[in-house]
Amino acid sequence: MPASIVKSFAQKTGKPAKEVERLWSKAKEAAKENGRSEDSEDFYPYVTSILKKMLKVNEMNKSTKIFKEFALGSLSESVEVDTDTFVGVHGKKPKGHGSWIFFADKYKTDIRKDDYYQTPHAMNYGDAVKLAKKWAAEKKLFRIYVAS
Repeated sequence: MPASIVKSFAQKTGKPAKEVERLWSKAKEAAKENGRSEDSEDFYPYVTSILKKMLKVNEMNKSTKIFKEFALGSLSESVEVDTDTFVGVHGKKPKGHGSWIFFADKYKTDIRKDDYYQTPHAMNYGDAVKLAKKWAAEKKLFRIYVAS
């Protein structure tokens, strides 16, 4: 475990660094027992979440929450909205007021609730796009598709 993380958790919890290191090793073993591989990109964040639970560390302090909101806002701006299917069906770009649906995958046929975002109520297209992009950023999508 990186020394800076050990020091940080030791300070937050008042536990000795050796104890935090021991719990880190235990958390890594728990992650492996749950089928996680050290090669996967989510392994260490998963281990860290286990360690936080072991240490009873509050996961969302104020600065973390602010950073997460900022990061999601930045990510949502980079999500591309594909309107080709909508244009193909309607002969024009989407606009105006209505209930909007955005899909994560253009070609998927067995659609579940996780695969699309539907606006909570009728709204103008621009506002719907903002909400859909935020949803897409949370799901780590780079492109979404307007339903026809």
